[in-house]
Amino acid sequence: MIGKNTNLGFIIQIKRSEQAKIAADIRWNNAKANTDRMQRESIKDTECNAPIPTPKPIPTPKPIPEPNKEITPTKRKTGYKKFIKPSVDELKEYCKDRKNTVDPEKFFDFYESKGWKVGKNEMKDWKASVRTWEKGDNAQSKTNSYIKPKGWKPEGYESSMEGWNEL
Repeated sequence: MIGKNTNLGFIIQIKRSEQAKIAADIRWNNAKANTDRMQRESIKDTECNAPIPTPKPIPTPKPIPEPNKEITPTKRKTGYKKFIKPSVDELKEYCKDRKNTVDPEKFFDFYESKGWKVGKNEMKDWKASVRTWEKGDNAQSKTNSYIKPKGWKPEGYESSMEGWNEL
């Protein structure tokens, strides 16, 4: 009896194994069919939605100037002419015309020492800088006049953690 039951269990196990293999094959084939179908559909979508390539225009070559013909300079894209630093005489004349108190020699020396730059940028219009100096009569010296010398304290006051206290 033991032999019969053992044989029966073995047979059942083999049948289940065969059924599992069949089921796996079906799943595998279905999965493979699904991926093939999805790939075909995605190719269709991209083909339908793809933009139609337009041919690039062929650039026309620039005409070669004739050897005897003069070449005219083209305008700069920035719109600014190349900066030409003024002479002291030009500065004196401009300041005289504007009737301002800007010292042309001081202005010239200041910007000459800076390489005619405003910050990190090359100066574009020296007349505009003169007009700016008019407003503050040399803004640089005006800001420096507010710096108090070391050790300065107002008369009749003493320094404390809270500030200045009247004596």
